[in-house]
Amino acid sequence: MTADDEMRLAEGFEPQSYQTWKNSVEKTLKGGDFDSLLSFKTYDGLQINPLYMRDDLPSVLLRPDSGRSARAELWDIRQAVTGPGTDDVIRQINEELAGGASSVLLRLDAGLRMGRTVFSNPESVGIDGAALHSITALNKVLQELPEETPVAFDAGAAGLEVMRSFPHRNWVKGSSFGLDPMGVTSTAGLDPSSHDEWFQFAADEMPEGVTPLTVSSIPYFDAGATEAQELGILIATGVAYLRALEAKGLSVELAAQRMNFVVGLSQDQFTTIAKVRAARALWSVILKSSGVSGSAMRLDGVTSSRMFTRHDPHVNVLRATIAGFAGAVGGLDSITVLPFDTRMGGSQALARRVARNLQVILAEESNLYRVADPAGGSFYVERLTNDLADASFAEFKAIEKAGGIVAAISNRTLAHNINQSNETRKANIASRRDAITGVSEFANLEDQPTSNLNLTSLREAVRADLTENKALLSDVIGSGSGQFNPKPIASVFEALRDASDAYHAKTGGRPKVFLANIGNLQDFNARATFAANAFAAGGIGIAGNSDDGYDTGASAADAFKASGAKIACICGSESGYGEKAIDFAQALKTEGASQIWLAGRAGGNEEAYAGSGIDGYIYVGADIPNALKLAQAAIGV
Repeated sequence: MTADDEMRLAEGFEPQSYQTWKNSVEKTLKGGDFDSLLSFKTYDGLQINPLYMRDDLPSVLLRPDSGRSARAELWDIRQAVTGPGTDDVIRQINEELAGGASSVLLRLDAGLRMGRTVFSNPESVGIDGAALHSITALNKVLQELPEETPVAFDAGAAGLEVMRSFPHRNWVKGSSFGLDPMGVTSTAGLDPSSHDEWFQFAADEMPEGVTPLTVSSIPYFDAGATEAQELGILIATGVAYLRALEAKGLSVELAAQRMNFVVGLSQDQFTTIAKVRAARALWSVILKSSGVSGSAMRLDGVTSSRMFTRHDPHVNVLRATIAGFAGAVGGLDSITVLPFDTRMGGSQALARRVARNLQVILAEESNLYRVADPAGGSFYVERLTNDLADASFAEFKAIEKAGGIVAAISNRTLAHNINQSNETRKANIASRRDAITGVSEFANLEDQPTSNLNLTSLREAVRADLTENKALLSDVIGSGSGQFNPKPIASVFEALRDASDAYHAKTGGRPKVFLANIGNLQDFNARATFAANAFAAGGIGIAGNSDDGYDTGASAADAFKASGAKIACICGSESGYGEKAIDFAQALKTEGASQIWLAGRAGGNEEAYAGSGIDGYIYVGADIPNALKLAQAAIGV
């Protein structure tokens, strides 16, 4: 074979049809329904099939005509810097750049992002960001920036004041001021009548490659938006910004160059790849419709905080790896991987190093940047990109029909739609159909998250600084509460774990449940394991030995009494339940069990079981958080 010969990997094999493959699969399912077992729908209602073939390719493949995804090029490794103190910020910037980052994302603390001052909201100082509350503190950081270092800001409500204070020498290509008036309205309650001032500043003279406006969908994605909703909002906001800058005298082409776009990256690998690719294609359609072609879309990605957990935080490394990989394959211009302890109040050096090196490995060891559009040609990804783009464009048109993004936020249409999507997701998380490793599944009860920060002295220093120097924010901006706030997917289970931690701190021990196992290990092991895992998600441990089985209700009741537990869960096989569940329940009640659960469904025995003292059922598909709340209450948590 010569270098010019075409390699035919399928040569010598008989061609097979999709139906042939499906028939073979159905034999292995032994009567199970093919579609319900192997296909599913996304939260946007997009059909996901188990196999994709050439016939599944869209008639027109979505291809951006510009941007990093159209060529093989290393993306910008942009790492978040959160301080919290001024010296911490300077040190972290130097560490990130020395360790492989090519730019930094300077995130101001929660108070500044929400438009609060240290005097109006002191408890937010230093939380999840840098406490640069004076112009002097901000300029000290910027003066220490190495020359030609691009810097992006996540300043929220303080964005306009940051831009006014930013030294011109630091306006280098690739920098982004992060002015996102629509995002500030959504999160901090900025009055839309104030937007004009922000747009005027963005329309003024600006060096090439510096983007004053940021179109970010992260506030909505972190609040529970689906991918199609997120992209619809992203494009609708971009269109609103184009119109605003055009009204200030800029051409559409120049206005487009004044914006960068930011999307959230999740652990849903293929959907995230498709989302990034679809975003570029959608914006290309918008610009072409406006008479502009070949204008590159600056598209950045940040790992979504909604997928990160406070408990078992090292699992966040896996989530961030998948999200970062998906962003790189999708063709982002820059990627920011948040540290795995980002929800602990602040990030330690190790977590920041892991986040940074994760990108370096994806780029240099996995060579992801050496291929242009590496997902291109995948039947599945091409179909998913096309379907997601269609669904997103429908969301965009609905927003435009409602009067545009400002109207959709003001009349709460967006909030209503996103809340509906979030309720569906919450129900799947509650039933553990959507598993959260380390939280709703395989919870580690020894893990007790604590804050990484002691902010008392920092807040005193910020107050002292403001007695001598001009404040970045001289007054509050907006109402301080918008319609969209982050909703971590693990929050319902984290609240239960917090209650368990408080109980542990008060009593010196975890709340416990006794497993009243019927028969031998092989009879009860599956359900006992399921029950133990489910109770652990609520911070409830196992009293006694979970491998012990009992032949009679009396022997189980004796062991329950000796365990010191207040509640019990009966575990066994279906046949074992038919013979002994009622006997076990009655004996446990006699010995003082305040609450009795049964692992599995009642199976038509609700009345008899309830009469024997069984209070509830733990099974696949049940509302586990509600069951755990009832169990905690019975224990006295």
